[in-house]
Amino acid sequence: MKKLPNKFRKYGFNYIVLKRVGDVAILKKSAKMSEGMVNGYEVIKVRSMKRIITPKGYSIEEKETIPSSGQFGNYGWDYEHYENAVKKFNHLIRGED
Repeated sequence: MKKLPNKFRKYGFNYIVLKRVGDVAILKKSAKMSEGMVNGYEVIKVRSMKRIITPKGYSIEEKETIPSSGQFGNYGWDYEHYENAVKKFNHLIRGED
């Protein structure tokens, strides 16, 4: 399985994995918007995507990915401040959430 990279771009944001324990990670996200730079943090439960074959016959390998926007609240949480993201991260790795 292809692992989640330490730096990547998705959903219009640049992401950097700051901390990871098992399938729980803190990501720093940033994007240049009309109002300037937008920065924040996401705490996620890393998701696994199974290998699929597209209708045209292309194979997409099994890989780790971040939750979609519809999965937030169950597998992802958005924070403005790093300290709040760390609190959620610690709750998740202790199995409290």
